[in-house]
Amino acid sequence: YYQYFYTLYSMLKDRNFCFTAKDFFNELSNNYPEKTNELLTEKIALIVFPESTLNYLKKNASLEKRNWLMDVYSLYASPTEIWTGKCNNCIFNVVKPPMGDSAVAAVIEQLIICGTEAIFLVCGAWGLQKNQFIGDILVPTISKAQNNIAQSYHTSNKLEINEEVLELIQKNAKKLELQYFTGSNVAFESFYRIPKRRLEKERKKGSNSAENGELHTLLSIAKNFQIEAGAILYNYFQPLADKHLETSSEPYSQGGINIAKIALNTIVELKL
Repeated sequence: YYQYFYTLYSMLKDRNFCFTAKDFFNELSNNYPEKTNELLTEKIALIVFPESTLNYLKKNASLEKRNWLMDVYSLYASPTEIWTGKCNNCIFNVVKPPMGDSAVAAVIEQLIICGTEAIFLVCGAWGLQKNQFIGDILVPTISKAQNNIAQSYHTSNKLEINEEVLELIQKNAKKLELQYFTGSNVAFESFYRIPKRRLEKERKKGSNSAENGELHTLLSIAKNFQIEAGAILYNYFQPLADKHLETSSEPYSQGGINIAKIALNTIVELKL
């Protein structure tokens, strides 16, 4: 009965909006019935931004670029690059949407309506603790943000990541013998308006990382649509450090490669 009423509620709720991802999907399905394979997605998707992460996945997961009708006819979140990859018996999508949590939100909804059941954010973040270095792995356990997107999906400013997903990510970081940090992630949408005092306060509370809000957006939508979600990040910027431009390119590149390795091992073991 619960599932029936939840489905009914979702249908009624969707009528409040001008145009939903489901509307988009239905119109494309009706207009291009012969192109179903270009519309549907795999059960697992990685949202990826760093070039070193993408390059590693291209070499080690046989990524093949694919057409996605949601992008070809996108009314908002274009261009979105999408590939299909394979690791062991796991087939998945790698998606590079436009930057910014608004466009990322649209792409996440589109992935879900096309069949995706688990989404991982695999990218860079900002390290907050003094014992962290560029390239270190950051595994958020909680996301804290005050963003309008969370309110759009009727979720809170504090969202936790599923414990089973967290355990899987940490297990695979340990297997690779990588330095990693777990803890809260805080979101700041305006890069050049990050309040130093607030960030110092968050560091004292034990927060390990910060970023632009894509993680909180992902978790808000995942909770709303009841799908699995998590994040595997690497430290590419330390906002509380005195200097920022003296690190060589190697740690950045290696950090991107390491999060790709953890992501591959994690999704292979993920049970949906």
